[in-house]
Amino acid sequence: TDHGSPVYHPDPSWAEWSPSFLTHGRDPHVLEYNGKYYQYLTAKTLSNEGAVALAESRNLINWNDIGPVYVHDSWHVLESVFVFEHGTKWHMMFTEQAVGGTSDMTSDSPISGWDFATRRIIDLGHGPQVTPTSSGHEIFSRHAIYNNGQGTQLYCLRFDTLSWVGDIPVPTKPWPLAANWEIIFGHAFTRQPVFGNNPLTRGENVNTNHEGDSWVGTYEFYTGPIGKGSVGQFLGDGTTGIIRSRPFVITGNSMNLLVGGGDFPNECYVALIDTSSGSVLHKETGLNTDEMDRRYWDLVSHIGKTVYIEIADLSTGVFGHINVDDIVESSDFLEDPDDGNGTVKDRPSRENVGTANLPAAALFQNSPNPFNPTTVISFELLKPGHVRMDIFNVSGVRVRTVVDGHRDMGHHQVEWDGIDNHGADVTSGVYFYRLTLDGLPIATRKMTLLK
Repeated sequence: TDHGSPVYHPDPSWAEWSPSFLTHGRDPHVLEYNGKYYQYLTAKTLSNEGAVALAESRNLINWNDIGPVYVHDSWHVLESVFVFEHGTKWHMMFTEQAVGGTSDMTSDSPISGWDFATRRIIDLGHGPQVTPTSSGHEIFSRHAIYNNGQGTQLYCLRFDTLSWVGDIPVPTKPWPLAANWEIIFGHAFTRQPVFGNNPLTRGENVNTNHEGDSWVGTYEFYTGPIGKGSVGQFLGDGTTGIIRSRPFVITGNSMNLLVGGGDFPNECYVALIDTSSGSVLHKETGLNTDEMDRRYWDLVSHIGKTVYIEIADLSTGVFGHINVDDIVESSDFLEDPDDGNGTVKDRPSRENVGTANLPAAALFQNSPNPFNPTTVISFELLKPGHVRMDIFNVSGVRVRTVVDGHRDMGHHQVEWDGIDNHGADVTSGVYFYRLTLDGLPIATRKMTLLK
């Protein structure tokens, strides 16, 4: 049946609307509730305030104007209204003229009770929509800024899972490295990887020498076209943290990688670590330049070992950051056996931070874990030296130093009772303990305190 063209517009008794000139009554959203259909669309009141108009229908053809279901607190025109139910609350999302991002408000009913006091901006995108899935998750879609790497901003459609903190919706933007890496603690790597030559974009004459489109650089803050940050932004040297790769078995004869950043062997480094013993097999730091150079590691004696790569930024000083890119395991030998001169392919590791200074120690998992109220941490020294054992919270803040002094070669144990350096009880949660021998970090492990 041809019903003609169903037409609805806000009632001119309260809304600024006329068929003879351009007026507001746009971006309709329809939902079914208690046997009726409700249509929401943006409008403007006669007193020049942004508003959301509401109409009801039983057949989607004939609409009855209910009036403004929400009147804004300013002249800002609202756009792209979307209403949905989550738990015991109804949510209204919209974009607001002259205010960047998507706003969200809550009410106990979809047709009344909307109050600006509940409004919060949850995302920088525009045109929000929430779509439930068969798995029970909700997909949050919107228009998002697309930075093309040359300073031009375009738009794209971005889709992310919607998480919840109570009644607050939180778009979950996945960490791009999450498939192969784990954040051990801190925030230095939460804005990684970097996209493009970000220092050059902001006017610094630095050729980072990165491969492809992205690389790890803890000074930087631009995670690419649809990530966080804008072209040229930087995080600075003030953040710290550690990330680790998923464990893998060495099958190649060598590994090469690009490394740059600050010259801090004990604080800003990339290391290859034996999973079973915690021993550092190879380790590199920067040369106080953001330009990365190629390093090579000989893996022949380590074939078959299960290892992981650890990248750390533990410095907050000038140039206290690390750059890493293009980590490649290869079947090539580090030295060509047919070359009588022992020529090294490209350039080798820096001896002062590579295999020459490997600390002879191992750190073991604490026991019990989880624990309450105390736990025992064990470590093995294959040579005597100055030992330091620090405990950090998940934000990378040192809460306790349990060992700081000379220890002889052999097996050692230390007990931690959940007390910080000020004599106060720490809260339940995840903590990290790090062993350092003669100033060189040996390993960092995770433990859980349950109260």
